[in-house]
Amino acid sequence: ECACVSIHGANRLGTNSTMECAVFGRRAGKYMAKIAKKVNFLPLPQGQIKERLGEINTLLNRTPKTSLAEVREALEEGMTKNCGILRDESSLKNQLELIHQLKTAYQEIGLKGMPKEYNLALQEVLELKHMLNLSEAIVRCALARKESRGAHYRNDFPHRDDKNWLKHTLVFIEDEKYKLDYKPVVITRFEPEERQF
Repeated sequence: ECACVSIHGANRLGTNSTMECAVFGRRAGKYMAKIAKKVNFLPLPQGQIKERLGEINTLLNRTPKTSLAEVREALEEGMTKNCGILRDESSLKNQLELIHQLKTAYQEIGLKGMPKEYNLALQEVLELKHMLNLSEAIVRCALARKESRGAHYRNDFPHRDDKNWLKHTLVFIEDEKYKLDYKPVVITRFEPEERQF
């Protein structure tokens, strides 16, 4: 147990990665800040800038018909209920349907009459859009992966399947459609083993 390969050592709790995120996220951020000072960046794509500004202006000019808080709360509750640690095909499909309904509701969120400066509601609306997209990616990956691994337990596929699923899942969004792809896990020094506790 003392040879556990994480910063928690023998005290490593299953799926307790908050410390890893805090430590290595900070280290990665500091390193990228150094690199950013030396790199010659490509010019920003003007078409994408125009598109994003158009999205922001649409939000700022749209009269709200749906509550941001209600959409976010429904997403949070649905992900907890249908895509939590214990999940199955039925609950994941229910969550995918809910996400599609919430994406439709998102189109009725508006910020008309709110100031453009220091507008935290605009930030929250844009974050909600990304939360909806990320949630759909998570659910689609969970549906595709017919096994249980780590802290993600499929009631309908209770065993780990290294033969078919020892691979990384990649998600791409092209024209608002999700595409899954995979790449192999490169095993170096430590062979993966199933937890036995």
